[in-house]
Amino acid sequence: MSPASSPVHFGSFDLDLQSGELRKDGLKVRLGEQPFHVLVMLLEHPGQVVTREELQRRLWSSDTFVDFEQSLNAAVKRLREALCDAAEKPRYIETIPRHGYRLITTVGGGESSTVRQPSVFSEKSPRIFWSLTALFVVVAALMAMYHLLKNVKSAPVPIHSIAVMPFENLSSDPGQEYFSDGMTELLITELGKVHSLRVISRRSVMRFKGTTRTVSEIGNELKVDALIEGAVLREGNTVRVSAQLIRIRPEEHLWAQVYERDLTKALGLQRELVLAVVSELRIRLTATEQSRIVSSYTPNYLAQDAYFLGASELEKFTPAAEQTAILAFERSIALDQGYALPHYGLADAYKNLTMAAAVPPRQAFPKAEVEALKAIQLDPNLANAHTVVAWVKAMYYHDWATAESEFKRAIEINPSAVEAHRRYGWFLAWLGRGREALAEVRYAIQLEPYNVSCYRSSGMVYYCQRNYAAAIEEWTMALKLDPNMALVNADLGRAYAEMGRYDEAIVQFKKARDLFGGETGATATGGGWLGYAYARAGRREEAYAVLANLLSLSERGYVSPLNIAMIYAGLGDKEHALDWLQRGYELRDGDMVLVRAFPQWDSLRSEPRFENIVRLMNFPP
Repeated sequence: MSPASSPVHFGSFDLDLQSGELRKDGLKVRLGEQPFHVLVMLLEHPGQVVTREELQRRLWSSDTFVDFEQSLNAAVKRLREALCDAAEKPRYIETIPRHGYRLITTVGGGESSTVRQPSVFSEKSPRIFWSLTALFVVVAALMAMYHLLKNVKSAPVPIHSIAVMPFENLSSDPGQEYFSDGMTELLITELGKVHSLRVISRRSVMRFKGTTRTVSEIGNELKVDALIEGAVLREGNTVRVSAQLIRIRPEEHLWAQVYERDLTKALGLQRELVLAVVSELRIRLTATEQSRIVSSYTPNYLAQDAYFLGASELEKFTPAAEQTAILAFERSIALDQGYALPHYGLADAYKNLTMAAAVPPRQAFPKAEVEALKAIQLDPNLANAHTVVAWVKAMYYHDWATAESEFKRAIEINPSAVEAHRRYGWFLAWLGRGREALAEVRYAIQLEPYNVSCYRSSGMVYYCQRNYAAAIEEWTMALKLDPNMALVNADLGRAYAEMGRYDEAIVQFKKARDLFGGETGATATGGGWLGYAYARAGRREEAYAVLANLLSLSERGYVSPLNIAMIYAGLGDKEHALDWLQRGYELRDGDMVLVRAFPQWDSLRSEPRFENIVRLMNFPP
């Protein structure tokens, strides 16, 4: 019997040197080729330092071109994860800084450590022979049954949900973060098109960027069955991407791969990654799903780079960043007019600008629609572009049927598209379909458990139902995630005002105003609600002071007419309130979609002019 024919035992693991299989307590643990060779070399020298140079000579021949430092670090990291080991508190592998690694556990098993015993089968007594044979058979059967039951009990959990961790930027340039983030987001988007997978969205995984938390901790917190980890190294016109798929329960490495491509083929690489993950998960894609994966592509890496930069700016959610994003998207389109993603980016930026009242609706909403439709023309499978079209159709054109059709189309393309679910939920709340609305926003929270906007939307559904206590609970959760989210302070103020808790409402509206940076045309929302709270509280002089300021601002820039109308409504001045509501309709102000659902207009509902405005909005019955 050769030494390689018997498994080597260390800790709770057994390594079969012939098959390359690693088992823990009888269960197979996935181990890649390079981590296997590292482990074998450490097992050959237990308690001794194995230098990085020795590992290099074993793993790679002299004529192999590879980033040795990165590749060895990745191999050791995957090996540690397979052994559930940690560099900070090692149980198996100790790092010797700037030198190498050492195996610090006892090694047993294998021929070299086996003591031979006299064979009982050489005894002359047939009775002893057959008795021991029978005993052996019984014990073997019991052991087989034990391992069978154990394996059934600890069978791996099927993978139905996954999170893509932020890809690590391995370049020395922090300015390249937008590129690694862009690769992460594209992979999330494309995996979301696989209907049998629930994919956690970008904002929730980004909070784990640079974290030291373990795979199990992250997976359990996000409530997913598996994680994808990766790293990106961009050098000149070349991009190198490493990725690995890890099951959470039990923790097991399922797949790992390193890709090196020319930048012009980086988006094609996304398709390879998605198909590799899907193959490992034994998912059978439909022909439609296959056709949708990475359908938007550009051979011009400069156009792709400009898109990634613009997408990074959009995440900052400020009017200045939106303008920077617009310039980046326009540059991307100039480089490749057939590239769909920057057209979607432009649509999203224009939509955001009018939602923030930074640009009048008549200037921004039509541009958003044109760009979103152009994106869909170039790539019908961009779910987020369909979501923008739905939003514009509802908020600007009041075309409810087309809007709902576009929302459903977005979700059909990408069931994990969190913005589609979230905004569709809000849309349903405007129409009074509360139960459906709540189902959509709750699913959005499952997809994005750390997204402030999802909790905002959930609270808004409750607010439209006049369930203010539940709304406050959702918005309080949102503030825990982001204490500086001014809109959430304004949301809390709304609920407090409708509950008659005016002092608390005023505190929240003042916080919102201060976080907005004072009153300007783009941030008058906080002031409008503050004036409304003053009016409802009977502090009329202060309400008129806020009103005068907003009227002055409206002469110099765009202020939502509804911010002025609500103060008049709070003061009991119905005629002026209706005048400004009519103006809001004529200007196609986005907040007009709220007139049927929001409680601050309840005092006007019996007015014929109000009924006419609602009729003009063409709400479905």
